[in-house]
Amino acid sequence: FGKKKGLRKPVPAATKPVVVSPTSVCGGDHGPELKQNHGQEPHGFQLNQNFPNPFNPETIISYVLPERTRVRLIVYNLLGQQILTLIDGAQEAGSYKIRWDGRDGFGRKLASGIYFYRLETEKFSAKRSMMIIK
Repeated sequence: FGKKKGLRKPVPAATKPVVVSPTSVCGGDHGPELKQNHGQEPHGFQLNQNFPNPFNPETIISYVLPERTRVRLIVYNLLGQQILTLIDGAQEAGSYKIRWDGRDGFGRKLASGIYFYRLETEKFSAKRSMMIIK
């Protein structure tokens, strides 16, 4: 809507998510917050659909890792441009939930629309779509 289309400069990774205990409440400052559930050993990689979807102002993305691995969780727009890196680093086996407030890597609220999130590990990758509504 009146803005020039084109590739953006690379988006910096989000501030390192905070790992909280399973009984802690997620929330706080702008940006993602990570919650790990400890318990039985997971049986495979999974990237679950975010909830709620559509969302405003925030959503939860959950995934499962059956082993310790390097993880990247990235948000893209419809043009395939990277908006934000939610996770980039090694994680232990387990179930994870990350709360995301719908902001880009610069802290700006994203416009209503469809976005994609992709989980990448050394042995697995998957993507899903989500919708922000205002």
